[in-house]
Amino acid sequence: MTTTPDADRRPVVLVLGEEIPPRTGGVAQWGYWMARKIQERGIRVVYAARADYADPSGDYGDCFTLHPISGRGWRHYKDLRILGALRALWARFRPRAVICLNCKVARIPLLLRPLTGWKVAVVAHGMEVTKNSGHLRRRLGLRWVYGSADLTVAVSRYTRERVLEFGVEPGQVRVIPCGVDPEFFRPLDGARVRAQLGLADRPIILTLARLVHRKGHDLVIRALAEVHRRVPDAVYLVGGTGGDGYVEHLRALAGACGVSHAVRFLGAVESAGLPALYSASNVYVMASRSLEGDSNFEGFGVTYLEANACGIPVIGADTGGVADAIVDGQTGFLIPPDDVPALADRLHRLLTEPALARRMGAAGRARVLRDLTWDRISGRFLEGLEESTGPLLHRPAAPEPVEDSRIAGGPAGLRYRDPMPGAVEHRHDQI
Repeated sequence: MTTTPDADRRPVVLVLGEEIPPRTGGVAQWGYWMARKIQERGIRVVYAARADYADPSGDYGDCFTLHPISGRGWRHYKDLRILGALRALWARFRPRAVICLNCKVARIPLLLRPLTGWKVAVVAHGMEVTKNSGHLRRRLGLRWVYGSADLTVAVSRYTRERVLEFGVEPGQVRVIPCGVDPEFFRPLDGARVRAQLGLADRPIILTLARLVHRKGHDLVIRALAEVHRRVPDAVYLVGGTGGDGYVEHLRALAGACGVSHAVRFLGAVESAGLPALYSASNVYVMASRSLEGDSNFEGFGVTYLEANACGIPVIGADTGGVADAIVDGQTGFLIPPDDVPALADRLHRLLTEPALARRMGAAGRARVLRDLTWDRISGRFLEGLEESTGPLLHRPAAPEPVEDSRIAGGPAGLRYRDPMPGAVEHRHDQI
């Protein structure tokens, strides 16, 4: 591993993952924003990801340098593809650290560490931690990856506990949650969206998630039938896509519950329309359930933060890492998993007590601005990383909390700032 390194003298950090925007999902979002914010602090970031997942233009502006990795035969040749990429990246950039976006790409950076001296950080999100974790060989492999990393980050306390089950030392794993961009996700006037949907002043319940059983759409539909006894004009908007069979199942359930006229499936929702859609809603709900049979759980739930950043109260089931995304009784409500009566009660309260809804929405945005901007999250991550690498460069103090620049009555469809360069979609059908 020897050749002439790149002439740029800034310290280099490598972000390594399979996914990158415009690929949707929490891992791609985490990688994009962490790479972007670290580079904004004066550290050069190179983002290595599958070429078939990257923006076709390969242009991410000044956010970071893209290094595409061939995705051909990825399932069988992943480690060889990563090895080839790391050899080239070491020759050119001499990275000080490698941030692995999940455990699946961490093995080769860890094996090369004695030769390169780079530090390795591994991020644990959710299902990749528990998938097939009952198999001894996989458990031993995950214990080695998370236990050998110089920094292991879990996006929630629940995810951390699942990592510790492999026998990893507690001091090895720190919790750093997901973040949100409060300049993009901000309160807007939702009147235009309401007019486009023909909903006028009707109370709106919103969910943005993949249409799969785990996300709990069926629970909201069942709860809506009870809510209609007291709020008969409430409507449930469902954004996202999934298997046709499950969509039809939800339609049939809505019919059986007598609320088919009040449930609307919006399909995939593109990035530009998200803040206005959130702002047009009265409450955001995602009643996720954990499916222990296939080790499937909600690692965090970034859509709760997006809704809160838009000033909207949220409801989630107290399962997986959701308790780290919602402060119960302050930014929204946590309910017991699969508890339809409790869900109906919280929906009724937020739809009929506007002062409570406004107070919770405002508290949610204040929490985002104080603790959960990507500036804050990236700062916390770098602090942990530099405990292993030493100072990467002299940096100014952490930024002050973002001021709330809410513009009441702003045009609902206006895109204040694209969260990604180009026409990158931030759809919620795969989150």
